[in-house]
Amino acid sequence: MKKKIQNVILLFLCVFITVQVGNWVQFSFLVGQKWAILGSTALLYFVIFLCVLAFVRKDKISFKKLGFRKVANWKSLMLAGGLVGFVAQLTIFLLVASISTIFFFEYFGYSIVTPLHFFIPFLLVGGPVAAIVEEAAFRGYIQRTLTARHGFTKALVITSVLFAVTHIIFYVIYLASIQGVLKAALKYYLVGTLLSLLPLGFFMGYTYRKTGQNLICPISIHTMYNAFGLFLISYSTYALSLYTIGYLDLILVNLVRIGITAVVLWALLRKICRKS
Repeated sequence: MKKKIQNVILLFLCVFITVQVGNWVQFSFLVGQKWAILGSTALLYFVIFLCVLAFVRKDKISFKKLGFRKVANWKSLMLAGGLVGFVAQLTIFLLVASISTIFFFEYFGYSIVTPLHFFIPFLLVGGPVAAIVEEAAFRGYIQRTLTARHGFTKALVITSVLFAVTHIIFYVIYLASIQGVLKAALKYYLVGTLLSLLPLGFFMGYTYRKTGQNLICPISIHTMYNAFGLFLISYSTYALSLYTIGYLDLILVNLVRIGITAVVLWALLRKICRKS
């Protein structure tokens, strides 16, 4: 079991380093090159998938055991997961809009910057591909292994923290420190990102456990959360408005979002999820 925990640490480091190096390449050399960024993102997830595959084979675990298996109520689980992911993004979207005094109708079609022929492959890579690969790594391998050693609660907390930390772009924080805007960068990443992604990790980890360690529901949550978020970034002023609000408002937004999403999650899983 000690060897398996070491494998968890090694896999996390592989994922973390891959993500950070990928972000460094994109921000340093590929700024403005949309297709190059898309290609590098696809390559990033391919490398992460290879890392997961290596550890799965090393431990002689099948992908079915990780959670890639069909269950009797898989359609309901996909629908529930997609709805929870949508609610998670929509709630923070509406709250940020109200706090930053931007009218709701201004978001859709307000500042279209991404052509459709690029947005569709961008959506596929950033949505389902990212969700499948990341869920295989964090919920399927890391949380599953930690649960066997430390129990569900500790495993859920550790996995969710690792998941959130991985999504912090440390190179951007470094650039912000050079440019003298470190405080703003820390506000966004350490408050906004962590408060947003920590609960998301808890939700997905909980559904993974609740459905008998099946990845259908967490992948659905992750896919819809990413997809709707990418839509907002590409076709709205949502990303810009995040920088205009203060610490307390940002915390309030996320707390309300967490509460609403948790209620939706609980209500859906209570009715349709059963251990398989």
